[in-house]
Amino acid sequence: MNIYTKLGDKGFTSLPSGEKVRKDNYQIEVEGELDELNSHIGLLLSMIDDSHNKDFLYFLQNLLFDLSSSLFNNNYNFESHCLTIEHEIDLMQTELPQLHSFILPGGCMAAAQAHICRSVCRRVERRVVSLTDNVSFNASSIRILNRISDYFYILARKINFVHGITEKKWQNTCE
Repeated sequence: MNIYTKLGDKGFTSLPSGEKVRKDNYQIEVEGELDELNSHIGLLLSMIDDSHNKDFLYFLQNLLFDLSSSLFNNNYNFESHCLTIEHEIDLMQTELPQLHSFILPGGCMAAAQAHICRSVCRRVERRVVSLTDNVSFNASSIRILNRISDYFYILARKINFVHGITEKKWQNTCE
């Protein structure tokens, strides 16, 4: 089978339901941004060696595919996955110093990439929230996206901590 079908050459594609829509359709936009997040996670995976974190990132990649396929229907509940992610966050936080200020994204390459994953995930979350007035969608999708972005924030902190990199705290330049 060829990778090219030529079905999208005129700017249309199909939803999982089979309905033909323009490629700038809101559902296609969200699915595209989920794909972008998944690609950023793939890049992050190439930067880390920790097998536990790698396994969890593979779990998240699969979860994003599940989310993409069920975002606009209610046939899947992500609540148990939220608990799994919260547990992972809690485990990482026990190793980290408490924070009392905002930090700037950065540090080593892997931590900076985790921050990119976090910010892309927040964008996807905003896109889904913007649809709530007009489209029926899986309500647990907002919660899972929020947890995933929290996970990437803590993962970035953990990666920097493990590498002995001190986080740069935000300093107000307007005072």
